[in-house]
Amino acid sequence: MVTTLDTLSAQRRPLTDHLGLIPGLLATAAGEPVRLAELVGQSAYPAVARAFAIHLIWHRRLAIDLARPLGDDTLVWHAAAEAGW
Repeated sequence: MVTTLDTLSAQRRPLTDHLGLIPGLLATAAGEPVRLAELVGQSAYPAVARAFAIHLIWHRRLAIDLARPLGDDTLVWHAAAEAGW
């Protein structure tokens, strides 16, 4: 769990989305939970999308189960779905 928190906190700083990846990540996670690998794999720039996905998790726009290690099989969902927004 400490490793997951370290990974998430590394993306806490502001990011500028010049490639417009955030709307796609949020839209992909808006339905059923999706594996992190699938979420970032939908992007033309998966490595950059992974950084933005982790950033969105840190800022509570995407959600994960923090009791499990963060990896490609981690289920990700839109945080608004959990909060009832």
